[in-house]
Amino acid sequence: MKTGNPILFSLLILAIFAALLPCSAGGVKGDPKRGVKLFSAMTCDICHLNGGNMQNPDRPIKGAGFQKRYPDDVSLGQLIRKGISDKGMPAFGRDRMSDQDLADVIAYVRSMTPAAAAAKKKTK
Repeated sequence: MKTGNPILFSLLILAIFAALLPCSAGGVKGDPKRGVKLFSAMTCDICHLNGGNMQNPDRPIKGAGFQKRYPDDVSLGQLIRKGISDKGMPAFGRDRMSDQDLADVIAYVRSMTPAAAAAKKKTK
């Protein structure tokens, strides 16, 4: 039985893996200062003013509970990309928000919980 070219097979596996990875921000470093402007421009601040949650007040987008639900940027990026239609949060696909914009918004959201921002800096 012929197995084919192992290099091509490896490249194919890598390409599939890369395509399936839930890209939160394409590995791009976020800028919270730019993120706050985007957060407002994308009208996120209408429902999430100061990190709150108008639709679900007991689930703000800051604090320990939020950090526990979304412990990494990938999980938060997936939430933003997918949205929560039954809660009124629109999806922000790449047609609405670039990977850099997503990284910036995530950096801003993370900055609302200072302890999480400090812990993330320690890991770098």
